[in-house]
Amino acid sequence: MLKVSVKEGGIYVLTPQDLKNAGWDTTGVDARKIKMMNRGIEIPIEVLGEADGVLDSGDSILFYGTAISRDSPQFEVTDTNVYWIGAGTTDGLRTAVRDGAPGSSSAPTAFKNTLHTEQDTFYTQVIPNGAGKDHWFWGGLIRAPATVNYSFTVSNISSTLKDCTVRYYLQGKTDDAKHPDHHTRIYLNGTLLDDQNWDGFSQLIRTVSVSNCNLFNGSNSVRLDSVGDIGATVDSVLFNWFEVDYWDSHVAEGNLLAFSGIGPGLVDFSVTGFTASNIQVFDVTEASKPARIINPRIEPVGSQFRVRFRDNLQGQKSYLALTPTQYKKPISLTLDAPSALRNTANGADYIIIAHPSLLNSIKPLAEHRKNMGLRVVVIDVTDIYDEFAFGPEDPQAIKDFLKYAYENWQRSAPLYVLLVGDATLDYKDNFKTGFRNLVPTHLVETALLGQTASDNWFVTVSGDDPLPDMFIGRISVNTSTEADAVVSKTLAYEATVPSGWNKNIQFVADDPDQGGDFEAASEDLIRHVGPAELTMGDLGVFWAGKNLLVHRVIGIRFKEGKYRFLLKGDFSPETQFFSEAHLLAKVIEIQRGSRIIRLEEEPWPWINRILGRLSGWSHKGCLALKKAEAWVWGDSPKSTRLLPSRLIFIGCSLLQRWLVSLLYLFQGRN
Repeated sequence: MLKVSVKEGGIYVLTPQDLKNAGWDTTGVDARKIKMMNRGIEIPIEVLGEADGVLDSGDSILFYGTAISRDSPQFEVTDTNVYWIGAGTTDGLRTAVRDGAPGSSSAPTAFKNTLHTEQDTFYTQVIPNGAGKDHWFWGGLIRAPATVNYSFTVSNISSTLKDCTVRYYLQGKTDDAKHPDHHTRIYLNGTLLDDQNWDGFSQLIRTVSVSNCNLFNGSNSVRLDSVGDIGATVDSVLFNWFEVDYWDSHVAEGNLLAFSGIGPGLVDFSVTGFTASNIQVFDVTEASKPARIINPRIEPVGSQFRVRFRDNLQGQKSYLALTPTQYKKPISLTLDAPSALRNTANGADYIIIAHPSLLNSIKPLAEHRKNMGLRVVVIDVTDIYDEFAFGPEDPQAIKDFLKYAYENWQRSAPLYVLLVGDATLDYKDNFKTGFRNLVPTHLVETALLGQTASDNWFVTVSGDDPLPDMFIGRISVNTSTEADAVVSKTLAYEATVPSGWNKNIQFVADDPDQGGDFEAASEDLIRHVGPAELTMGDLGVFWAGKNLLVHRVIGIRFKEGKYRFLLKGDFSPETQFFSEAHLLAKVIEIQRGSRIIRLEEEPWPWINRILGRLSGWSHKGCLALKKAEAWVWGDSPKSTRLLPSRLIFIGCSLLQRWLVSLLYLFQGRN
């Protein structure tokens, strides 16, 4: 079968040559048995020229495709919908046809259209909190007093019906002692629509009805005034989106018009503005059940054409009127290699999930794990999307697969999971960085940190608790060259016998607070794991005058050969970067020789986590160091020689490098 990917709604066309170029040669295929599926349901298609049973060069396939709905949970991570086309053993479902010969009644002069305008250019991690909340906004923080204009364009507005409805969405970003602490006004083309005083971190989602809407054909503007006259010390808000419901006329734009009609009963429609006479009409009210309206009347009107048809409406229906020049092409056609992840005869101890571009690179590590006696499977992440999400990229599909394997594959259940490929919180590349989400992470909502990347979420598959049921790690790489290097270093490292340093652990605990008694937790861990030395120190509040003590403690222990440090404490994101990055740099500066500093995921997790959080992933792969040679190891070891007097990045994206460099410059670093 072929995967057919689309990003917008419309009538799509596929030719036999399109199918052949994608790897499906339809020679010998009975054209009448060609079928298309979407989300596990067969949808009707038109196969023009199928009567002879052969898909000839002049034939074509038409189908109605849509983007991922804004109401779908998948919309947060992708707007690309996936359809599947192939040949079955029985005749495929075909688009219904319905007679639309026009009558003599008057056609409606206008229809209600909705324009949704939104640009996701600014991300905020912490505000608002709560599952399902939108964290992407338009244009950045708006600090009162401020005025911001948002432009949009409409055409062919009705000249007789003037009422409209405007909806907008604002998010409070500050919470001042003054209540209420926000004062905002919304204008449409200079006319005041709404004036609101509101409070704190709340959302302001308003609907405003206007009897005489001053919309213009062409450019229009919604203006936000954050007034700043309410007496709050600080008053900042974010703008998300706006919508305008207005009366549109039945005039095609570029030989295409999407419009609606309301019954009940027989309604005649007339659409003008076409530059060609080969006009087609489709009922697309139900995306999974489109219908072609046949026998419309096409008439010349001056140098243009109009189409007239009649339909029987019970409630509201949606239509597309267009010429074949407005058929769309999919963004991609991909030949699918069948997989069988739901086969209960499968079994594994060690599951490797990799981006297809990294599959060859990970094979040596998979063989190494097999030689250790583990049952190992290497899985293309796109196969998981195909079998557990019907094709679109979706982190939920990875969790659903792991849960299925844990519960249904042969015993014993899988124990280890390795993700191979980098991830980003910017699923749709709203920042236009070109950074690829090779194997996505999942963003969980937390009370203090807002959206936080969590691979651990993938393996919480048994019960409702947040505890992992499998061990999980990630090799955060973007290219096969990077993956080859990581794999080779992993194999080289595991071929050597540790000299004992890996059992030399230094514990450091934070003061007890609402987050817990970290000293007691460390002592409990020591009792259960084995003897180790415990040194108390206050990490995280270095500007309180305790940083020198911590540097000395860590530095002394480091010189003594304590290569592994286990930190237990409760730190804020701001504290984590400024204090802990500074601490690590100080520790490294103590050792000016050629000694290798070994940093493991557990002993030094905070640098990796906070730098990763800046671009949305929290596992190994991004590290900032000075004056040393470093190893970050576990499932993804990396090493590099660090040049003197320079901040060196290991496995970091351009965005991470820029953000971290800015923070270091703020502290007066090189």
